[in-house]
Amino acid sequence: MPYFKQLLIWIVILTGYRAYAQLPDSIIVLKQVEIRASRILEKQSSTRSTQKIDTFTLKTYSTNSINELLSKSTNITINQYGASGLSSVSMRGGNANHTAVLWNGFNIQDPLNGEFNLALSTVNIIDEMSINYGGNSALYGSGAVGGSIELSNKALYNSGFKASISQSIGSFGKLSTMGKISYGNEKLFIRTRLFRSSIKNDFEYKNFAKNGFPMDTLKNSAIEQYGLLQEVNYKITKKQEISAQIWLQNNERELAPNMTVTNGYAKQYDKSYRMATTWNRKSQKLDLEVKNGAFYSQIQYISPDINLDVIHTSFNNITDAIANYKFTKKHSTLFGINNNYVQAESDNFNNIEKLNKTAFFLSYKFDLKNKILLTSNVRSETVNSDFKPLTYGLKFEYIILKKLSINTNISKNYRTPNFNDLYWIGAYAKGNPDLEDEEGMSADLGLNYEIAFDKLSINTNITGYYSQFNNLIHWQPQGNFWTPENKKLVKTKGIEFRLQSAYGITKNISLFLNANYTYTDSKLKEKADNESDNVLNKQLIYIPYYQANGLLGFSYKKLRADIILKYVGQRYTTADNNNWLDKYITTDLNISYIYNYKDFGINGFIKINNIFNTEYMVREWYPTPLINYEIGLKFMYN
Repeated sequence: MPYFKQLLIWIVILTGYRAYAQLPDSIIVLKQVEIRASRILEKQSSTRSTQKIDTFTLKTYSTNSINELLSKSTNITINQYGASGLSSVSMRGGNANHTAVLWNGFNIQDPLNGEFNLALSTVNIIDEMSINYGGNSALYGSGAVGGSIELSNKALYNSGFKASISQSIGSFGKLSTMGKISYGNEKLFIRTRLFRSSIKNDFEYKNFAKNGFPMDTLKNSAIEQYGLLQEVNYKITKKQEISAQIWLQNNERELAPNMTVTNGYAKQYDKSYRMATTWNRKSQKLDLEVKNGAFYSQIQYISPDINLDVIHTSFNNITDAIANYKFTKKHSTLFGINNNYVQAESDNFNNIEKLNKTAFFLSYKFDLKNKILLTSNVRSETVNSDFKPLTYGLKFEYIILKKLSINTNISKNYRTPNFNDLYWIGAYAKGNPDLEDEEGMSADLGLNYEIAFDKLSINTNITGYYSQFNNLIHWQPQGNFWTPENKKLVKTKGIEFRLQSAYGITKNISLFLNANYTYTDSKLKEKADNESDNVLNKQLIYIPYYQANGLLGFSYKKLRADIILKYVGQRYTTADNNNWLDKYITTDLNISYIYNYKDFGINGFIKINNIFNTEYMVREWYPTPLINYEIGLKFMYN
């Protein structure tokens, strides 16, 4: 279909209603279960600027990676280096280092490079996902600058015995198998999840780096993943609970060269072992929580072309102790202590490097139900016994009318240099142990409107934001090698828009529509010494001014069909904005059907991605597939 026809479809969707992307209760009847209350920090950070991914969307993308779900369902910008390469995120104009990724309250960003590769984690491993837009360093520490992504597992007490297994196949040799089994009574909940997936990624693409743009086949881009998540939750008393999770995962990836390289056979092996334990006690006045997480990561990179075989490992232990005291129904305060010990070893480090952070954070909350919510946070942190400046945040929500509210968030944020910034030593690069923290301020103002009738529900939010970030770490050449320095100042402003609505035409027929839109103006205001003045006041690379996605859904009884559209505007690939990637629109089609008989259920689905064969690049010179599909079946016992 010509480009303008896709654009017309997109315009139609954006001018309609947006729906909660989930099937009506009349279609799926679930047994009543008890869900564990949110963790203390999750309650403290939750505001109307939080976007919670609904259950149906999580199920739809359960066989896919987290970055694919975020790309098609949120305002987050995703940049991926090819079909099997690193997938990084950007929120509100920041880079991957400026987005905290939390699993059950633990920050799981890699301490070596400060990132978390969302392409290596399947959606099936989590139960809930929330996106917090805006800075939150006072609660979550370093890295929570543009926002945070919260991944959670939740206990289902009194749920009895449940089991499911799913199998899917798809284009380019995709094969995915996932299994889940659980049991829950009044005091105990146990769940085991297993998964394995593989894909060759041997798709054809138009090679824009060669004369005449011939069709080539992507080589050396296969991925194989397998893992386990084990959960145990136990209620010691009515007020006390203890839980433990173990997440083991191996990833084997071939790293395809970009279009400009004729040959390349690099591989990477990623191993991660994560273990977390939590104890909490809840009472009328005082809530207590103590938790510890131990995280081990190993990355082995092999490139026979240059006779390179290097290994990078890290061990990260995080301990939190938090107390929340309710003075009255309106007033409460939270005090917490966090310790983060990191040890890293790399073939590119001279020594085994160690880092110890200890933070104290205090929060006050005033909650006048259905009218005013005020939260203030402050954090003091030491890094290897060196005190860092205080960070703080202030969130305010006011319900103007019953269905109309306003919210604002002001925060001071920071990011400490990662291990690679400080200690890396290679043939052409050297870290800088004298780097200072990146720091800055951010503020936003949002308007929310919610309304619900018998057949129609609407939930909409529009937010304007501004941020200024100083001392940005910039790698620049010095003689024959590159080294990082604190040189840059970036100012960002933008608008985010989210709209949700659902309309039940009859008891069996419903319409859904999702829409997210983002405008981001992120400009460099101070440059590094070696840079030209041509980079000043220019949009940061790979940050589009405009980005949007939408879903139009239809359900009839147990049948559901969705059209998903994604628009990404022009992105600059050089700091002077003289080169860029063109804007693009992709269109996907998802169809699913659920059949239930007594305690058994079958869920069949088909996904057709990029149905109009759009040619585009997310990262320059890295190809993306044309039309492709995935078909699967899931068998369930409840």
